[in-house]
Amino acid sequence: MSARGKKTDNAIARVLQAAKEGVVFFEKAHTAANDPRVREMFGRLLNIRKESLRSLEESLKEAHLQLPETEGQTSRIYPLEELQKKECYVCGYSTDVEAIPESCPRCGASRYAFEREITVRKAWELAESGARITLELLSEAEKLAEENVKQVLAKHIQLEQSILNETRKELESHRES
Repeated sequence: MSARGKKTDNAIARVLQAAKEGVVFFEKAHTAANDPRVREMFGRLLNIRKESLRSLEESLKEAHLQLPETEGQTSRIYPLEELQKKECYVCGYSTDVEAIPESCPRCGASRYAFEREITVRKAWELAESGARITLELLSEAEKLAEENVKQVLAKHIQLEQSILNETRKELESHRES
């Protein structure tokens, strides 16, 4: 395999890893959200990310590209750690989101002390950031790709640009409120 082929595979692996990370993030965010508006928004973003990943994988296979291995790839586009830990807002005690106690073992605050919510604005900021970085990764991969894969990536660049535009529009509407 040529150095360019290896670089292309690595770039596409980063794109796929970012897409998979987006699905994982929005699945966890959807489950963790307390505010119904935020939960619904994360559900919508989860569906968009799932469809985007499915379409990308399918398109790459149709272009006869062996999907590169993404295990071991890390992109850290989304702050997964924010969803895995919860802190008591009274004393700062930290616990895994799956093991939130009925009351804080350090200060005695009720379970509600661990339910700090992601705001709608923050949720759109996370979505905008993820879409922007994914778009950058797609553009990098497109520059390295051969023609048949360039066409696939160009299609997904347009898709990601529309997702980015939507998130920016939503973010702008939440600046005004």
